[in-house]
Amino acid sequence: MDEEVKSYENFFPEEMFKKFIEQYKNVPMRYGWMANNKTDPHGHWNFSIYNSGGHNLADITDKIGNGVVKEMWDYFKEKIGEDLILLRCYINGHTYGVDGYLHTDSDREDETTTVLYMNEEWFPNWAGETIFMDRKKTKIIESVLPKANCLVVFPSNLPHCARGVSRKCYALRQTFMFKARKRRTPTFEKLSSFLKEHGATNITHKTGSLHDHLVRVYQILEDRNFPEHVCLGAGLHSVFGTSIFTNVLIDDSKADIVKETFGDKAYTLAKLFSKIDRPKELENPEITDDGMIVSLTDGNRVLMPTDTYEDLCLIECANLEDQRGLKNDKYPRLTEFWFKKLEKNK
Repeated sequence: MDEEVKSYENFFPEEMFKKFIEQYKNVPMRYGWMANNKTDPHGHWNFSIYNSGGHNLADITDKIGNGVVKEMWDYFKEKIGEDLILLRCYINGHTYGVDGYLHTDSDREDETTTVLYMNEEWFPNWAGETIFMDRKKTKIIESVLPKANCLVVFPSNLPHCARGVSRKCYALRQTFMFKARKRRTPTFEKLSSFLKEHGATNITHKTGSLHDHLVRVYQILEDRNFPEHVCLGAGLHSVFGTSIFTNVLIDDSKADIVKETFGDKAYTLAKLFSKIDRPKELENPEITDDGMIVSLTDGNRVLMPTDTYEDLCLIECANLEDQRGLKNDKYPRLTEFWFKKLEKNK
């Protein structure tokens, strides 16, 4: 077995596995779910236990109830010995003529995919194996037949696919998936929980939910060792709305919650960011001996210290970076500032 692909036979206790199969083997499945819409032109059968989308980074454990799926998730974590955060949970189905195509589940390095094979009997001539390739996609490194109660765990960024079943196969090939990530820093998890509690997972953004965007922006700065209050300001940058993103997650009546939870500095940066006519004003400030003058969305102009201005620029750069919008031809000042800061922070 390849070291990146770990396979376990008879993983769950027999009683737990049978309980799960009895509950889920005949669920109504819909056709057309794509493992990856860039590589899969047709899709396959799918039943969502709780599928929050491929960009989700929030814990969904509270969404799966307290039944057998929760029992299996707790058992899995205990046996594997890792403190994982559950991101998605669903069942896939393949019948003859429904092919799988090579794909990755995520490009994030800290995510894990777990596949449980549900069919109580499977014959080699039915095919339907899961194949795994090296990251250059030059050779198959592992192949696993869908044997009952066999569990396969592998990095979500490893290329893999479910091969189609043969004409001899009269069954619905069913697999059950846990998609998870490793627990990140305490501050990241605190931010994620706060955003989820206040409904950020229910607000859509350009890629995923508002929650996903905000924690990604936070992570961009944390990974580069910027001060915690700046990282948190980035992770909260649009909770009060902005000049562009007008959805307000936290209104003024609840603003003190942000300050109490994350501190004055992070709160002040998030509040300022919501009021500035950005990114235009951060790209073209009025420079004075005392700091930077920028315009607010209400038409007023404010003088801020240079260090505060630079903290806001870091937040804007990370925000644009996450949305692939930090481009030199559009924002030359911010782009130059960003790369100088990255070089200095190495």
